[in-house]
This record gives sequence, structure tokens and C-alpha cells, in this order.
Amino acid sequence: LLRRISNLAERIHDIEYSADGTRIAVASGTPGQLGELKLFSTADGKLIRTLVRSRDSIFAVAFSPDGQLIATAAGRVVRLWNGQGMLVREYAKHRATVTDLRWQPGQARLCTTSYGGVTVFDPGQEKPAQTFSWQGSSLTARWSPNGKYIATGDQDSTVHFWITKTGRDLMMSGYPAKVRELSWDSASRYLATGGSKE
Repeated sequence: LLRRISNLAERIHDIEYSADGTRIAVASGTPGQLGELKLFSTADGKLIRTLVRSRDSIFAVAFSPDGQLIATAAGRVVRLWNGQGMLVREYAKHRATVTDLRWQPGQARLCTTSYGGVTVFDPGQEKPAQTFSWQGSSLTARWSPNGKYIATGDQDSTVHFWITKTGRDLMMSGYPAKVRELSWDSASRYLATGGSKE
């Protein structure tokens, strides 16, 4: 055991390291209580600051690649914060609960998943930069390292791919359970997927 972090809400929903490894963001909350996003130092495990207190539990958190922005998802709302805990931007509500947040590797573009597909945001713009629509519920997303593809694991036991340049989509089906695990290789050629009942 290297560090023990305490003073958290009852239920932890997501944990994210900053790219430089100096900070950990912990999203937590319980039904009917305030959601919290807290920032801790990896050097000693101490609380740096509580960035966010939300009326909804915060289910996802993601540092931008340069570590300057932190994205959070609480219910249908995605927000961007700076490292001092100041709100930078709040986007219009998604049509359903946001299930995942992922920054494009090496780029300041954020994708979100919910029922209806994938939405891509540029932090400098209020409106989505791209939308990839699909009539189903996506649970998790992964950019390919080269940024050419976004893959989603889905509630209906499928995996979707979008070619980001054209918006064309592809699908793999036949999984025995909903797909929650995705991981690209470093060359963006292979995608490992999960979707087992065990």
C-alpha cells in the first residue's frame, strides 16, 4: 500500500490520474446526496481541494491530455473545470444520462456517450463539434491513439466504431453481455473488447 485516501463520499464512481501523475481526481456521491469531485496529491495522498459539489452524483471524470481541464458528467450534464475548481463551461443537457467521458489522445477534444450515440466537444465552443448518432445506449468509449476512430461498448451487447473524419459507422455484434471493456493497441490497429457474462 503506497497511499490511503480518505474523506470521500460513500460511493466512488470514477478515479482518474492526471497525465503527469501528480494528481488524482475522485468522483463520488450517493443517491439523494451531493456528488463530489475531489483532487488529491499522489505525493502524499492529501486533499488539494474539493473542486465540485453537485446535486447529482458525479459518475465520470477525465483530465485533458495537458492536465489543464477536468471534465465531469453528472446526470445529463457535462461540465469543464480548471485546476482551481472554477467552472469553464457547462454544455447543454444531453438527451439521456452521460455514461462516459474520454479526451482524444494528445488533443483537446472530448467525446461523451449516452443514449443516442457519441458527442464530440471542443472546449472553446459551446455547441458540439461532431455527433455520431445511433439509436441505442452506449456505455463506454475509447478513441484510437491516432484519433481516427471512436469505439463504443453498448448496452445491447454490440461494439460500434465511427470513422471520425467521415462519420461512417461499423458494428460488431454477438457478444453474450453488454460491452463495458475496450482497449486499443498503440498503433490503432487492434481493439480488445469485453462482453462476457463471467
